[in-house]
Amino acid sequence: MKPEELRSLAWRTDLIFARYEGEVLERRDYLVIRTLSHPNYFWGNYLLFREPPGPGDLVRWNWLYQAELAEGGPSDFVTLGWDDPEGRAGEVGPFTEMGFERHASRVLTASSVDRPPKYNDEIRVRPVTTDRDWEGVVETQLNGLHWYLKPDTQRDFVARRAKVWRKMSEAGLGRRFGAFLGNRLVGDLGIYFDREAGRFNSVATHRDFLRQGVCGTLVYLSSLIALREMGAKYLVMVADEDYHAAAIYESVGFRPTERQASLEWFDRRRFD
Repeated sequence: MKPEELRSLAWRTDLIFARYEGEVLERRDYLVIRTLSHPNYFWGNYLLFREPPGPGDLVRWNWLYQAELAEGGPSDFVTLGWDDPEGRAGEVGPFTEMGFERHASRVLTASSVDRPPKYNDEIRVRPVTTDRDWEGVVETQLNGLHWYLKPDTQRDFVARRAKVWRKMSEAGLGRRFGAFLGNRLVGDLGIYFDREAGRFNSVATHRDFLRQGVCGTLVYLSSLIALREMGAKYLVMVADEDYHAAAIYESVGFRPTERQASLEWFDRRRFD
């Protein structure tokens, strides 16, 4: 299986990040995505199969994951995806019976955007550039999104992710944008590029500024910059099907075009 054969726009643009900080290895009917510098990063270390799971794949896929990514011992987590733009579940029953969680996401795209109904005129949106800006990104991500790690390791994990985003931005692979109220960063997101596609990454609003139009305003203004100044022909957003933010994205002009399905298991003794 080759990356250029991927049918799913969501998975194809996910590889933007894997190619930058890790490696993508080709196998007969799946890809191995590996981030050697960050072995505890769930979606930096996963297997991506050509088709949804079928009969017998619980044993086969688990065995392949351990062989490819467990570094000689049992893994604390297992993350698996498949290249189906319709998001078909396949035979996930045996996986969920063994403690896997099934994730279903909507893939939304836009080639133009609309001013959202809840637009906040006080917000200023600009690229994140300074050390202080990037410190604000870490704080917003920690206070705006759910992370799986324990509190004592969560900050280090998010700070490491932010360092990667900063390096990608400085390398010209995209930009991270902040929503500012005065001098305070209250929301942030990234837009990184796969040819003509601009892929959104880790959209967060600080919990102290929810329901103030931060997310919609940030998505709208950063999308305008990406489409008008950065050469994007279209934009790609992935959101959990049961997550309220998808409605915000649609209010800006994004429309559902695909679905993405995946499975993950993790040792809750370590991550709760």
